Amino acid sequence: MFIPFKTTKLRDSQPWTDRKLKHKIRLRDRAFKQCKKRGSEDDEKKLQQLNRGVQREQRKAYWQYVENLFTPLDDHSQFGGKKKFYKFIKHKKSDYNGVAALKVDGRLVNDSKGKADVLNQHFESVFSRTSVTFVNMTSPFTSVPTMVTVPGVLKLLNGLNPNKACGPDNIGPMLLGELSEQIASPPTTIFQLSLHDGIVPGDCPKANITPVFKKGQRYQCSNYYRPISLTCVVSKLMEHVVCCSIMNHANMHNILYPLQHGLRVRRSCETQLIDLVNDIANNMQSGLETDICVLDFAKAFLTNSATYI
Repeated sequence: MFIPFKTTKLRDSQPWTDRKLKHKIRLRDRAFKQCKKRGSEDDEKKLQQLNRGVQREQRKAYWQYVENLFTPLDDHSQFGGKKKFYKFIKHKKSDYNGVAALKVDGRLVNDSKGKADVLNQHFESVFSRTSVTFVNMTSPFTSVPTMVTVPGVLKLLNGLNPNKACGPDNIGPMLLGELSEQIASPPTTIFQLSLHDGIVPGDCPKANITPVFKKGQRYQCSNYYRPISLTCVVSKLMEHVVCCSIMNHANMHNILYPLQHGLRVRRSCETQLIDLVNDIANNMQSGLETDICVLDFAKAFLTNSATYI
């Protein structure tokens, strides 16, 4: 069976690609076209062999080029080597200019602290505070299953991605994953007490807020930034436990609306689109009219900020 393959365009932005490597790339691309045209098993094997050789030569040539930038071969190429080195670093570097100057009451705020205060005030102004009533888990009138167990927390700790960033507590997922068997019991006890008393630990609501540009003028807070919250890893584990327990209970007792496709297991935009196309096709066959109403809630994901970086 023929495997789709993309040809490589030879560009001048890859100085490590010499004439010999370009010749091998052309042979590989020619074999790809021939394999796509005939689709025989021998052509596929030849294409795979040429592709592996090209990839190996490309990696070798690239790292040889990088090594030559750091260690010039002779003293005469020192100036040119430095120029190429800084050009390479500038190309690889992605600058982050941060938040632009914000306009408040007709004046521009340029300092970091002032911009952080302006953004905090904006996020707090659009955050709606609602009263929450907690239910005592030990009440004789309620039967609540045990949501938090040591094996469950241990499974979550082992499944953490070590490359993710840590939150305000500076406890990274790599440390939690390496010591999962030793520290699985204390978080379980904390989670159980938090659910029993209806009190969230003091460090869990804290987050590092990073505003990300969305659209509009850069100096206006109202239509500019979307806050991205980076919470503690342990807090995310507790949120996962509560969310999974609620969703399992809702799916088990058919509480959710059957046409709700967002944020559900085995439901997505694709399944919703399939249902929509099916309804439109049925209405067309029956000679009925189909009306679609699209709603967009502005600032639906804004929240109040705790700590800004």
